[in-house]
Amino acid sequence: MDKMIANVKRIIAKTFPRSKVHLSKQDGQIGGSLVWDGFDGMAQIDRQVKLRNAINSLPNSEDRHKVSFILTMTPLEEEAIAADKKRLRISPSRRTA
Repeated sequence: MDKMIANVKRIIAKTFPRSKVHLSKQDGQIGGSLVWDGFDGMAQIDRQVKLRNAINSLPNSEDRHKVSFILTMTPLEEEAIAADKKRLRISPSRRTA
């Protein structure tokens, strides 16, 4: 695993216990998703502030600036997104020629 991603995951795990983190690196930037039940009832802006505060605790400023966007959601929101993706898939029998 990339050292920078490992550092970000470590900080996230410390701040958001029992969370699920999916991160990837593209063009030197890190992005992904963070699923945590502690976000339940929290506004998206408050989630992002809490996440940014955690990211800002990384000792390396270069690593901090490489984190571009991490989507924050609850487990129920993650399930809803997965259901929408499944529902929106077009089966081969429904495709037009």
